[in-house]
Amino acid sequence: MSILFDCPFCTYSKKLPDSYLHKKIKCPRCLATLTLGLPQPTALTALPLPDDDESPLEQTAIEVDQRDGMQECPFCFEVISISAKECPSCCCLLDQDSITARVESYRQQSMQIFRMGMAALIFGIGILIGPWILWKGSALIRQVRHIKELDWVYGGMIMATMGILNSIVFLIGLCLFL
Repeated sequence: MSILFDCPFCTYSKKLPDSYLHKKIKCPRCLATLTLGLPQPTALTALPLPDDDESPLEQTAIEVDQRDGMQECPFCFEVISISAKECPSCCCLLDQDSITARVESYRQQSMQIFRMGMAALIFGIGILIGPWILWKGSALIRQVRHIKELDWVYGGMIMATMGILNSIVFLIGLCLFL
């Protein structure tokens, strides 16, 4: 089973395992510290922000007390044990080298999709490579949702779609005038 964590201050929500019931957790958006399973304060009775120097960008999605020994997978955001070497949900390795290599691979794929989408639009070959770009882009989006380079994927997919439409309009025009 899982418990739904809803922050009353910033509307952040996430499902957590039952083992987090009655434990203090910190919301990554507003940094409010809440105890899961107890009546939550309202915005009028807001808790003071913690005094630590760690910025919200350096924290995981849900920061739990270190004695709990849990962390989030950087790719699928499932809560797993700190000692785990591989995420059971997405099967990714959790050592720093493999995480860096995987993120770099996603970045290269994002840029490839963008360049191919641009080629499909500019050179009028959208009817040929557009479906591949849409398939590859949607597969990459399903794999990873948190790197900032997904904007390149969305841009490439939009250009591929426009390239497909341009090619179809060109072919229709060609057929009408011949």
